[in-house]
Amino acid sequence: GTWRFLRAEKELKKSQASTMAALRQRDAVKSALLSSVSHELRTPLTAIKSMLYSFQDSPDSLPAAVRKEFLTGIDRELDYLNRLVGNLLDMSRLEAGALTPQREWHVMDELLEGALRRVHVLLAGRPLDIHLAKDLPPIYVDGVLIQQVLVNLLDNAIKFSTPGSPIRIAAALVEDNLELRVSNTGEGVPPEELDRI
Repeated sequence: GTWRFLRAEKELKKSQASTMAALRQRDAVKSALLSSVSHELRTPLTAIKSMLYSFQDSPDSLPAAVRKEFLTGIDRELDYLNRLVGNLLDMSRLEAGALTPQREWHVMDELLEGALRRVHVLLAGRPLDIHLAKDLPPIYVDGVLIQQVLVNLLDNAIKFSTPGSPIRIAAALVEDNLELRVSNTGEGVPPEELDRI
């Protein structure tokens, strides 16, 4: 009986250590996410603030083209903030188990077209190289969520590549799965950041 008790106690301690390690890892990931989100929020807010400051400082002395450019920039940055906040809300709902997919049958090129419409301002001046296989079947997914995934991938491809460089989108059947790739010609993820992804 003593042997069984000691073995059970040892297993319990091992389970507790494993749980503590998982909790520490979760906290580290949340801290890294919070740090990343803070940076992501600060960039557009700084841009908006500086453009608004220029308006307040000398609204009548700015040429019409510059005013229009500032307003377009503010609109673009606010759209970005809106997408970022939407992603954060989706992440919290997903973690809480409150985000349930509303699946329906969709055609991939229509989902992609919807995502491209949402990032068309960011894509200005970017060549798009799109290759969708002809034999793609309809897919049973939540169209809104898949479009959001595509918007996020396109946004990252644009943000982390040289202005004017092409964005490539390819979709094909791989065995029984539809595989979609969004790629750019950026520098890639720095090695020290890989463990955070």
